[in-house]
Amino acid sequence: MEKILCIHLNKTHLPDRWAWKGESNGNFSMKSRYKRAMRESWENMNLTPDLFCDVPTSFWKSVWKLPILSRYKVMFWRACLGIIPTIDELERRGMVINEPCVMCEESPENAFHLLFECHEVQNVWGTARFDFSS
Repeated sequence: MEKILCIHLNKTHLPDRWAWKGESNGNFSMKSRYKRAMRESWENMNLTPDLFCDVPTSFWKSVWKLPILSRYKVMFWRACLGIIPTIDELERRGMVINEPCVMCEESPENAFHLLFECHEVQNVWGTARFDFSS
């Protein structure tokens, strides 16, 4: 009871109002809620790379400078982090798919196949003239 009586009350006597801490003005929006949900999910996500352990900074700099569309660079980056939803990854998470690669329809689809083995994707890397050995 003593702790309850120690709570300081607002002396302005203004009526209570709803306030959302997701936006600076205190108003709620689906956009701010979505951003908060995404931030919370990223905080809980394991971003350990599946394909590369100690990738030098020079490698990533050369990837981001490739003369290809940004969406391909981002896909490559996400695959290296193991967060691209390949069939293999979705099945690991419990989905039953049992389908081959959606690009070539020949091999099992995993991040390594999508980045290096799939002949359809090789055409994209070929136009970028990127040397993976460097």
